[in-house]
Amino acid sequence: MISSTQIQSYAQLPSSLAFREEQARLFLRKADIELSDQQLATLRECRRAACLQNLPAVKDLCRSFFKSDLHIAPLPEKGTFYGVYHITIEPNRCYYLRANFLLHTPAFAFLFDAWAENFLSQEVPTASILAIELNRNRPPSDYMLSLSTSGKTLKQLENPQTQALDATLLLALGQTVAKIHAVLGTNYGPLDISPWQHTLQVPQGTHTSWSEYLLLHLETHIKRCSEAGVLSTEEATLCSRFLQKEACGVLESAPSHLLHGDLGHHNIMTDGQQITAILDWEDVLCGDPVFDIASWGTFNREEMREPFLRGYASIRPLPQDFEWRYWLYYLRIALAKTVHRLRFHISDPPNRPPAHLRIHRALEHLKRLS
Repeated sequence: MISSTQIQSYAQLPSSLAFREEQARLFLRKADIELSDQQLATLRECRRAACLQNLPAVKDLCRSFFKSDLHIAPLPEKGTFYGVYHITIEPNRCYYLRANFLLHTPAFAFLFDAWAENFLSQEVPTASILAIELNRNRPPSDYMLSLSTSGKTLKQLENPQTQALDATLLLALGQTVAKIHAVLGTNYGPLDISPWQHTLQVPQGTHTSWSEYLLLHLETHIKRCSEAGVLSTEEATLCSRFLQKEACGVLESAPSHLLHGDLGHHNIMTDGQQITAILDWEDVLCGDPVFDIASWGTFNREEMREPFLRGYASIRPLPQDFEWRYWLYYLRIALAKTVHRLRFHISDPPNRPPAHLRIHRALEHLKRLS
C-alpha cells in the first residue's frame, strides 16, 4: 500500500496545480480532455507504438522491483491515456504496471487509486497499489504498479450476445456501490487533491455547487451531438430544457457523497459470488449518488437495474424522486459519452444498438415522467 505520507507529498508538488485546474475544467475526461480530435482519433495507434517502444525501459524498471524471472506483456488495447503491462513472476504472482507515455503532464490521477486503497479498503475492496512515481526524468515518466486482483471482471462473465449477468452478482454489486456512496464528501465534481496536502480523510470536489459541475460543457456537448446528426433540433432543445430549466430543484438539493465515476463492468472484479475489487478510480468525484447509478446504467441494459437496485436499497435507501434523477443524469452522461465516442472515432460494437440511442431513451423517460 502507498502510504498516506507519500500521497500527501505528491499532492504538494508544484506541478499538481495544473492538474487541479484541469480537474475543474472537466465534466468527463474522455469527452473534454484538452487534446485535438485528431490526436484522440489516433490515440490507440500511438498507445500501441509507445507500449512496444518503451518495453525495454519497463523491463528495466520491473527488474528493480522483482529479482525473480519475469514475463512482461504489453496490453495496448487497455488504458486509454496510459500504457498498460501485465507482469507475471510465477503462475500465482501477477501485477499490472500503468505508465504515462502519452500525456505531457504528470499522471496525478494515479493517486486516486492509492487514495481509495488507503481510505476505503475496510469497507470497499480495491486493488493493492505497490508503487507510484511521478515526475520521473526518464522513461517511463510516471508509473503505477499494482497487484493483479484474482478472479474475473464482471464484463468477462456477461453473455457476449445479450449482456446478461447472474442476478446474484448484480445484487452484490449494488450493495458494494452503496457502501462507496455511504462516504460523505464536500463540494462537487472531480476530486480536488489540494486538501491531501494536509489530510486524506474527507473527499472534496473541485466545484462549489452540483449544478456548476453538471452543466459544465453542456451546450458544447449538445451542439456536438447535433452537428453529428445524433440529435434533431427539437431533441437538442429538449435536452437543454430538461437539464437547464426543469432540473433546478434537483440540482439545488443534491447531496455530496463519494462516487466512483466509471462503474463499467470492466472495472469490477469478482470471484463468481462476491465483488472482490473495484478498480480504476481515475474519474472519482463527489455528488449525488443517483448520478453514479445512472452512470452504471449507461453501460448496461435496463433489465439489469432491478437486481442491482435491490442490492443497493438493502444498504442505502433510494430517494423518492429516484426515477426522475436517474433519467436526468442518464441523459447528461449519455450526451458526454456520445461526444467521447465521436472524438475518439469509436464504432458501435456488432449486435448492439447504436450507443447514441441512450440519449433518446433518456428523453423518452423524462417526457413520460414530466
